[in-house]
Amino acid sequence: MPPDWSRSRLGPCSLEEALAAAAALLRSGSPRRAVLRRARAIHALFVVSSTPSSPTPTTFLANQLLSLYAHLSAIPDALALLRSTPRPSVVSYNTVLSALSRAPRHAPEGFRLFRRLHASGLRPTAPSLCALLRAAGELHDRRAGAAAHSQAATLGFLASDIVPTALLQMYSQCGAPGDANQVFDEMATRDGVAWNCVMHCNVRYGYLDRALGQFCRMVRGGLPPTESTLSSVLSGCGRAGDRRRGRVLHGWVVKLEELDPDMPLQNALLDMYSSCGDLETALCVFERIETPDLVSWNTLIAGFSGVGNGFSAMHAFVQLKAVQFDERVVPDEYTLAAVVSACATLPAMFGGKPLHAEVIKAGLESSVFVGNTLLNMYFTNEEPGSARILFDSLTQKDVIMWTEMVAGHSSLGEGELALRYFVSMLQEGYSVDSFSLSSALNSTAELAGLKQGEMLHAQVVKSGYEGNICASGSLVDMYAKNGALPGAYLVFCNIQKPDLKCWNSLIGGYGNHGNSEMAFKLFGEMIRDGLQPDHVTYISLLSACSHCGLVEKGKFYWFCMMTDGIMPGFKHYTSMVSLLSRAGLLDEAVDLMMKSPFTKKCPELWRILLSSCITFRNLSIGVHAAEQVLEQDPDDISTHILLSNLYASLGKWDVVAEIRKKMRGLMVEKEPGLSWVEMKNVVHVFSADDECHSQIDDCHRELLRLKGNMELLDTCENEFMSILTKDGIRIQTPEQPVSIKPFISCKEMSLLSQFCLCLQRKAGSCCRCIRILLAFVFVLHVHGGHSQTCDPTDLAALLAFSDGLDRMGAGLVGWGPNDTSCCSWTGISCDLGRVVELDLSNRSLSRNSLRGEALAQLGRLANLRVLDLSANGLSGPFPASGGGFPAIEVVNISSNGFTGPHPVFPGARNLTVLDITENAFSGDINATALCSSPVKILRFSANAFSGDVPAGFSQCKVLNELSLDSNGLTGSLPNDLYTIPELRWLSIQENQLSGSLDEALGNLSELTQIDLSNNMFTGTIPDVFGKLMSLEFLNLGSNQLNGTLPLSLSYCLMLRVVSLRNNSMSGEIAIDFSLLTKLNTFDAGVNRLHGAIPPGLTLCTQLRMLNLGRNKLQGELPESFKNLTSLSYLSLAGNGFTNLSSALQVLQHLPNLTSLVLTSNFHGGETTLMDGIEGFKRMQVLVLANCALLGTIPRWLQSLKSLSVLDISWNNLHGEIPPWLGNLDSLFYIDLSNNSFSGELPASFTQMKSLISSNGSSGQASTGDLQLFIKKNSTSTGKGLQYNQLSSFPSSLILSNNKLVGPILPAFGHLVKLHVLDLGFNNFSGPIPDELSNMSSLEILDLAHNDLSGSIPSSLTKLNFLSKFDVSYNNLSGDVPTGGQFSTFTSEDFVGNPALHSSRNSSSTGEFAGNPALCLSRSQSCYKRVVTTEVSYETRFAFGLLTMESGFAFGLLTVWNVLFFASSWRAAYFQMVDSFFDRLYVITVVNLNRLRRKWEHKDHP
Repeated sequence: MPPDWSRSRLGPCSLEEALAAAAALLRSGSPRRAVLRRARAIHALFVVSSTPSSPTPTTFLANQLLSLYAHLSAIPDALALLRSTPRPSVVSYNTVLSALSRAPRHAPEGFRLFRRLHASGLRPTAPSLCALLRAAGELHDRRAGAAAHSQAATLGFLASDIVPTALLQMYSQCGAPGDANQVFDEMATRDGVAWNCVMHCNVRYGYLDRALGQFCRMVRGGLPPTESTLSSVLSGCGRAGDRRRGRVLHGWVVKLEELDPDMPLQNALLDMYSSCGDLETALCVFERIETPDLVSWNTLIAGFSGVGNGFSAMHAFVQLKAVQFDERVVPDEYTLAAVVSACATLPAMFGGKPLHAEVIKAGLESSVFVGNTLLNMYFTNEEPGSARILFDSLTQKDVIMWTEMVAGHSSLGEGELALRYFVSMLQEGYSVDSFSLSSALNSTAELAGLKQGEMLHAQVVKSGYEGNICASGSLVDMYAKNGALPGAYLVFCNIQKPDLKCWNSLIGGYGNHGNSEMAFKLFGEMIRDGLQPDHVTYISLLSACSHCGLVEKGKFYWFCMMTDGIMPGFKHYTSMVSLLSRAGLLDEAVDLMMKSPFTKKCPELWRILLSSCITFRNLSIGVHAAEQVLEQDPDDISTHILLSNLYASLGKWDVVAEIRKKMRGLMVEKEPGLSWVEMKNVVHVFSADDECHSQIDDCHRELLRLKGNMELLDTCENEFMSILTKDGIRIQTPEQPVSIKPFISCKEMSLLSQFCLCLQRKAGSCCRCIRILLAFVFVLHVHGGHSQTCDPTDLAALLAFSDGLDRMGAGLVGWGPNDTSCCSWTGISCDLGRVVELDLSNRSLSRNSLRGEALAQLGRLANLRVLDLSANGLSGPFPASGGGFPAIEVVNISSNGFTGPHPVFPGARNLTVLDITENAFSGDINATALCSSPVKILRFSANAFSGDVPAGFSQCKVLNELSLDSNGLTGSLPNDLYTIPELRWLSIQENQLSGSLDEALGNLSELTQIDLSNNMFTGTIPDVFGKLMSLEFLNLGSNQLNGTLPLSLSYCLMLRVVSLRNNSMSGEIAIDFSLLTKLNTFDAGVNRLHGAIPPGLTLCTQLRMLNLGRNKLQGELPESFKNLTSLSYLSLAGNGFTNLSSALQVLQHLPNLTSLVLTSNFHGGETTLMDGIEGFKRMQVLVLANCALLGTIPRWLQSLKSLSVLDISWNNLHGEIPPWLGNLDSLFYIDLSNNSFSGELPASFTQMKSLISSNGSSGQASTGDLQLFIKKNSTSTGKGLQYNQLSSFPSSLILSNNKLVGPILPAFGHLVKLHVLDLGFNNFSGPIPDELSNMSSLEILDLAHNDLSGSIPSSLTKLNFLSKFDVSYNNLSGDVPTGGQFSTFTSEDFVGNPALHSSRNSSSTGEFAGNPALCLSRSQSCYKRVVTTEVSYETRFAFGLLTMESGFAFGLLTVWNVLFFASSWRAAYFQMVDSFFDRLYVITVVNLNRLRRKWEHKDHP
């Protein structure tokens, strides 16, 4: 019974019962507020019922009420009760002290209460001291804790069991591990709690060795470690990265049988392995946790973040989201911060931005902790704009966030913005730290802003970071990069102990500004200080040597760097190549570059070498350098300019003109040039074509003045040229006009002109000497560059090749023995007189029949590097199996008719490209011989090769492209094909390959394109695409592959095209499309996929073509399809989708959709529900055939002005055909057949613009090899006619199998571009118009099964392209026309017309009367379009099927009854079955053993 609260006074027993009841309510989980309300009511009754004569029960009850208040954390109520208690005991004080110590906000009150206790005369107990020590720890007040320590020693409580442990906890919280260890060492007896406390303290402050030593002492002392002990020490191992000792502790966890690992211990193990980077073991630990909590998930995700594995972190986060139904594992801000940090290195579109959305959904967008990681993610992905938007949206900001904005903009080269945020940070009142100052200083260093840097220096001093190594190092770097070397040196000298960064900054500053002696001196001092130089140090030293031309010194430092074990990087090679090249040591520079790993990756090295070749006029090395650059970037303008200057320096003006001509074709629009100047604290920024500056007029006037001075100098130059030609000195040749600019710069020429004019006025004789000297030098220069002469050996080889041609073709004009300068012949390029390139591509050489071994003569060209005979139609064997072509590098003989085995070029050691596509080479492919050269590209497509794909391609270590398409190759792919390290392009489509695809495909990590389509591969697709991170194109279509779609395609971030069509793929589409943001084509048609369209597919915003036709997909089209704004082609034909109205409402929002194929879907939709559609403005192809649509033709179609193809056949549409359908200007293909349209044909059909004056099939819609549209073919093959682009569509008007009436309009004759007119199976009447003969392009005219009368116009014989003409089953009469295409038509085309006669056989009257058998066969051949025939056929079929099912069921029931009721029959039946299977088993085993022995004998005879 609850106490009676209505009484004003209660006895002690009643109050005690009330307190017990309230405590019971608290333990039972009742709401805290309700229990507190009852406690306060008891407090009120206690005050009212207490009397001075009964203090003892009052104190006892007060202690109980104080305990209740303490449990409820009602501190003010407890203090009020304590103050009102007449004689509180020590227990009363201890209860309140304990409550105060647990609340940091009330901890200071605990010290005042302890003083009251001491002043009251009561002696504090051990719990009193423990509570006081706990309060000191909560306040991190070491002084107060030490005072409590002294009080405990005075009162003699250090020998108790609980006070020393409280002291350990207090010192640990106050950051005094030394005092904690001293207390621990002074303890007489130590229990497990004390050991755990001291070890936790040491681990917390980084004293792992001490903690592990104490752990060992604890174990040796016989005290078994607890879960808390091991958790603490494991945490220390994780912080220290000590995996070895962590594994030892893990062994303890496994070995201790009495230990039951709880969740904290398992999380500690997980944290240790994650912190040590052993994620594999961490995953094993995680998988063994039965129910991981949020700490477990956060630890795992943080571990992936620590090793930079963003994909795994994202995967773990997705798994966490999948189990978040449990409230304990809802992601918090630590989870999101960890996963965002892990995905920072991934593109923001794939990881960061979706996670940002998760942050917003979780309501954590205001979290500063998460905001910092998001900012770092955006800056890492070089999206400062997104970072600024996020930063502005945050209401709460801390100094870390401001520092991130400064550092992020500084790292991206946006120094001005970085400084702006730094100033704003100061204005907002935030205190800067060393990192923010360092970032701001780095920005000023990049901006060359010395004044701003000096102001930041003052801020460093003001903030007290002058001695900070981070800020001081940035100051040194700022002054050094701004050229203020004395300031940099002064700051450097004030650093007490400079680190390597400070030394490198100072050495680099002196080196880059030409003071190499100081740089070398500082380097020596750095070595004497005991610092080891790194790669940055040697970059500074080599740069100093390069600037000052110190070759030997540079070689010395290069040797020192290699001795120190530092691998040279790109900047090291750049400095060294520049040093050697400027010194004229070009051969040494080439040798150094050939040893560099950057030779093929970084063309800048070759440009440096090419620039020096101009100075030293070294043509061979310069041309080689230019070839290396242009091989990587053929459109590089700067290299063309340098090469042109090189040839100009040698006087090769014909080559210069050719290069300049080529450069004009390569010129691209450049970004406008920018400049800025600071005047009077104002920065003025200018750009090309800038007219916005306030002082633009003054700028124009200054430019005009400068232009006038330049024109004056030009006039002086012309006068100087006239001086050179005086006194009969001629310096002009017929081939080359006078020009002195190649060897004298414009500035030098202008100065020299002024000098000579001045001398001419004052001292004519002196100037005469100078002009004669200059004229002599100039004549030598001009006449030193004659055209190259041809090498006699090369000339003989080319003449022998030309003699092998019976007659000269148009492509070889200029070849012949009369001209010995073969370098000027068509298609030939020379280098120093030797033929290096022969380009005779597309020269119609097939008109020249080859005699003898004409092609073999080309093998005598010893320096030939490039041979191009493509697209000539040459035939016969190609002679390349001997020792010819020793220097060949590129061979292109594609698009010819060469036969025999393929060429191998055994003597060519530099062959890199071999293209023999579209020839007739046959036999096997000799991979071993091909790989004897460093071949990179092998194109063997469209030949007649047979046999297996050969093994041996693995020897092609640098092979990039392998194309074996369209041959007759069989067998499976060899295993060594998967070991080509640099293979990027693998294409073996249209062969007869079989077998399964090996998982070793994942070893080809550099692949960008895989095309294995149109083969016979079987099995599942290996799920290894997560290793192919560069894959862009995947085509495995038209094979026999099965299984599910590989999920690892989700990780191919560069993927653009995926084609898996025409296979037997099954399951749901489970690919994670959220990462495939570059995907533009996805074709999975003609498979067995089921389920719904995955919502993630709509995240592929660049998707242009999507084909999911002929699968088993179901459901409605998701609303998110609106996001596919780039989609132009969509095919969902042959599935089970529903709700056509909803699908069209979604798809109308796709602005670029041009082709929509929805055949055989959405059955039973009504067109009346589609009236609100207003989109599809660019629609060109719309196919809604066989959808069982109801209603009339939708009115929204009239707004599709670009519609070219419309197919709504095989539906249940009715009503009249609207006239506006014929007014669509682009429409040229209409199929309304197999519906129930009635009425007459609209006249607008005879005035369709696309069929009168323009070619209706000129649309631009194209889908590559996707099926834009498939039309049934009525031939016996049963195959469909596939059209992939509008230009292949035949313009057609198909209205057959409807209920149309009226005459055939004569105006159809205007449709001169119409190819197909099908009006069969309707109720048309009247004669066949004679005007139909004007349809000059007509190929098919079907008027069968109507009510036409009259005769067949003889003018129809003028239709020369007419291939099908059918007028059967009408009421036509007269003679059948003869001549033209009518002579090819059979009698079946005229049957069913009793009054129609054939002039070819006039012996019988009415020979085209109805033939029942012929009628039946003809009606069946027309897709059973006659409704009565179709209905009767379906009825008979259904009846036959029902009869068969009934007979089967009756027979099965009879057999079952016999076996059930007749036991002898049942025994005999099962005996017969057992005997049959036993016999089958024996026969099978015997035959299998026989085959096995046969094959073993075959393999080992």
